[in-house]
Amino acid sequence: MRTFPSGLYGIADAAFGDPVAMGMALHEAGCEVIQLRAKDWTIGDFTEAASALRSACTRAIFIVNDHVDVAVKVGADGVHLGQDDGSVFDARKALGPSAWIGLSTHTLDQVAQASHVDYIGFGPIFGTKTKAKAGEAVGTAMLERAVQISQFPVVAIGGIDHSNLLKVQATGVHSWAVIRSILSADSISAAVQEMGQHP
Repeated sequence: MRTFPSGLYGIADAAFGDPVAMGMALHEAGCEVIQLRAKDWTIGDFTEAASALRSACTRAIFIVNDHVDVAVKVGADGVHLGQDDGSVFDARKALGPSAWIGLSTHTLDQVAQASHVDYIGFGPIFGTKTKAKAGEAVGTAMLERAVQISQFPVVAIGGIDHSNLLKVQATGVHSWAVIRSILSADSISAAVQEMGQHP
């Protein structure tokens, strides 16, 4: 049975600069999972970036955010869907049985109802400015409960940084996504090494 990589979940977010360059830096720093996220890009530009990162990510699972069609076109390893990004079943049908499919969740009900995915994202754990309309922070107590009830590995996301990472890790969460603190760092590689360590 295959296992979704634990530890740091890398996100190359276009809100912080060139996502291809950032994704390559995350890859070189040893991230085992890298997601491309570019919420406001045209589908053409997004596809071009996805194709470039697909070629670069030879040692990592490459995940496309939202766009199943782009994931299929570039041969991505999987897709990460939001609650309103279409059917998990349709994504599985399009990408095949070996694809990694993730689903964002924001409530314990959504965690309990998740099915036919390989992992779930849960958050925002803390307040975040990285994603518009991210919703209210759920906190680490709810994250710990999500970890307990989820059938799938849980990736914590939202406002995670140096000041609170240990609290997140203490919940027993499988993985954690750190975006701003890594992508805004002087050295992405050094930040990955620091934030990617298991407690």
